[in-house]
Amino acid sequence: MSASLHNVVQGEEEGLRQYMTQFAKATSNILNLHLVAAMHALLIGLCLRKFLDTLYVDPPINMDELRS
Repeated sequence: MSASLHNVVQGEEEGLRQYMTQFAKATSNILNLHLVAAMHALLIGLCLRKFLDTLYVDPPINMDELRS
């Protein structure tokens, strides 16, 4: 279920690339995942405050833009 994505959080010592890999693995097991729900869970799980603040100022329009 997409609700389980809220359990995927970035650890304090975990790099962004590691977190994105962990998140991608979790999303690959969810059928009919809504992109809005996935993007929300991804942002909530981020630990990098500066990066997160940047996303709020200029939010991505889709997952590809968010990944880049």
